[in-house]
Formats: sequence, C-alpha cells, structure tokens
Amino acid sequence: ACGDGELDLAGDHFRAVVRAFSLAGGQLASAGASPTLMAKLMPCLTDALARSVAQEPRGAMAEAPLVASAEALAAAPARPPLQTPAPAGRSLLDRWRPLEVGLGAILLETYCLGIVARERARLDDVLEKNTPVIRLPGDVPALLVVGRPSRQILSMLLGRVLLEVARMGADRLLVDFTHAQPLEREVLDVIGELLEHRKLQHRRVVVTALSPQQQRELVASLGSLENVLFCKSWSEGLREVLPH
Repeated sequence: ACGDGELDLAGDHFRAVVRAFSLAGGQLASAGASPTLMAKLMPCLTDALARSVAQEPRGAMAEAPLVASAEALAAAPARPPLQTPAPAGRSLLDRWRPLEVGLGAILLETYCLGIVARERARLDDVLEKNTPVIRLPGDVPALLVVGRPSRQILSMLLGRVLLEVARMGADRLLVDFTHAQPLEREVLDVIGELLEHRKLQHRRVVVTALSPQQQRELVASLGSLENVLFCKSWSEGLREVLPH
C-alpha cells in the first residue's frame, strides 16, 4: 500500500490493508482488548515501520511481518533510538503517515462496533436466560418482558410461551411490558406475529403496560383482534386472566 509512486487508494493493496485493519478491530474487541491498547496500536505500528526501514533493506522488510500481535507491541520494552532511514525508507514513511490517521480511524471504528456487538450479545444472553415465563393460578402462562430484547431474543421467548400454552392447554395468556424499555419497530412486529398466531386464535391474550403509542402502532398494523385485550397495568391484566 505504501509502495513506490503515488498512493492508489483504489488499488488492491490498499483495499487489502483496509480489510485487514477492519478485521483486526473486530478481533481485538472480541478478545477484550482495552481502549488503552487501541490508543497505543497505531503509534506502535508507525514505530515498527520506522525501525524496519532504518535497519533492513527494502526487499527484506517487505518479506517480514511488522507486527506479531497488539499485545506484544503494547508490552514491548523501550528500544534504542532510530537510525536515520535511507532515502527509500524516508519515502515509504512519508507515504505511510497520511494513511496512519485514516487506518487508525477504521481500526477504532470497527473496534467500537465490535464492543457494541459483544455487549449486545451478552445482554441478549442475560435476557434469554433470565426473562421470567411464569405460571399464574389456573394454569395461565405469563411472559414478563424486561429491558429491551432484540427481535431474535423476543422471538425465542414468545416461542417458549407458545410451548407452555400448548403444554398446559391454557385458554388465556398474559404478556406484560411493565419493566420493558421502549421497543423498536421490528420487535413490535414480533409481538404482532404472536398475536396473530393460529394457536392463539381461540385463546384470550392480555397485553399489559404497553405504551399507548406502541399499542396504537400494533392495532394499526394488525387491525381488530377480538381475542386480544390491552390493559394499562399488570394488576388490571391479572383481573382479566385469573379465575374469579
């Protein structure tokens, strides 16, 4: 990417470097690399490149990898001062420096995206394992949605509820959103799919504590469902599903 001539940002070498930095950012996020390490990485790469051009012929440097790992760079001991690079080395460093900022930004962006994805996966795992599906008196299954589950997690949870409905032969179901955060549109679509499910067509479904705005969105997309009742609170929903 820093070869002779003008920088070719559309060249195969540059695209390969961008892919490598993008992949490295995601891998470092998955491995739990700290922001401090990420801040050190690009200066260390520049230092390694400068030392390579100062100490190795151009051809030998091209054949050898510059970096073994980010951890090795961050933990590397202090080195003696750089020798003055040859003219060819100075030319290569001049080409590298404009790339350093851009590639560093790519590395940090993919690192941050990887951190967000890792935390999202961790949260999904917690929600999947700890969202309660309980049995109310009278063998009425109830799902208590908490937090802000993703579409995938909510689909799995609603699948568990349908299994409970079939297993217990329940004629009523309660889905509560008292402790849920505002849901995204695609998650609301999953709830709509549940309410329209053929297994619930002849069963009473009580939905509690869904925000008025999201309730209106569901009604607008589903139309009138005679077996679905929206209640303002958990206690109001309990009065509807529990045997009198």
